[in-house]
Amino acid sequence: MKLLIVDDIVKNIQLIAAVLHEYDTTFATSGEEALEMLPHDEFDLIMLDVMMPGVDGFQTCQKIKKMPKYKDIPIIFLTADNNVESVSRGFEVGGVDYVTKPFHSRELLSRVKNQLFIREKNKEKELILLQQFKMAQMGEAFSMITHQLKQPLSAINATGIDLNMAVELGTLDDAKVLNSVENIDRYVHSLSETIDEYKSFFKPKNSFDNATILDLLKKVNLLTSQMLKSQAVVLIVNVENEKEFFKTLVNEVAQVLLVLFQNSIDASSAKMIDGIIQLNIKKRDNGIYISVEDNAGGINDTIKDNIFDLNFTTKGVDGSGIGLYMVKNIITQHLSGTIECENINSGTLFKIFLPNLLV
Repeated sequence: MKLLIVDDIVKNIQLIAAVLHEYDTTFATSGEEALEMLPHDEFDLIMLDVMMPGVDGFQTCQKIKKMPKYKDIPIIFLTADNNVESVSRGFEVGGVDYVTKPFHSRELLSRVKNQLFIREKNKEKELILLQQFKMAQMGEAFSMITHQLKQPLSAINATGIDLNMAVELGTLDDAKVLNSVENIDRYVHSLSETIDEYKSFFKPKNSFDNATILDLLKKVNLLTSQMLKSQAVVLIVNVENEKEFFKTLVNEVAQVLLVLFQNSIDASSAKMIDGIIQLNIKKRDNGIYISVEDNAGGINDTIKDNIFDLNFTTKGVDGSGIGLYMVKNIITQHLSGTIECENINSGTLFKIFLPNLLV
């Protein structure tokens, strides 16, 4: 566990670090310094002094909570002012606990251990949800792969029937045999390639891929083409700088788009309209911009702010309430990006930004 201690008095930092000696501690002596450090490191908990010159503890906390990868990090305030108003403000800006100065070593250690325990439990919960999400997508993928395997299997079967008829009619010759073997080899190669693509989709990745937008589109097409075709939904794709490389987790971006496409398809089907989805992708110096736009009527304004919440669904018993929650989790936590949703004239627009943090 790695902790960040933020206090403008070095002696306080030394005392806190001594109490928390069993953890890996780093320090900053101002809110500004802490905010500069956070994007370049990973922390599990932050101890934050309230009264600091410049950007105080409350302001620092507010800025931290706007960072996607730190929006859920526990922040414990250190304060000499334990009046109700100060404590209430600490919770309002995103703090989870507070310790008054001068502090007791046991109390400080106990409060830190408690918050780290809660954080670990939340991480375990996230892993379980991610596994459920993966299993649901595996079900979708299994349905799609059966459709994609049928065509080459049918072609192989037809080639075999054609060869058998040629034998019975006495018209089989070397040219026909060679042509049939070449066709079968091509169909088998197609089968093998499809299976390998699906295997790689569900294989865990620990490092970012060096990929192009075309690589991403290939993966998206593999996962969604049959789904779109079966539902008679039109996909319009617009891309810029398609051959330029960028670093990301291609499979995870494809998973996000799979969920967004499925939601659009479900909404179109529910409203019995001809679905149209427009996918726009462009690379800029600061990152990748992706948007998914549909014509399915949009999201009711009364629920729009809740669509990324866990267990929230508009599909009744048919909805899991996991899809969009995991979409936001993947974008913000795994890819350090952002995702926004808004209504447009004919439907819904999702806007995704993936920064070039690792390019």
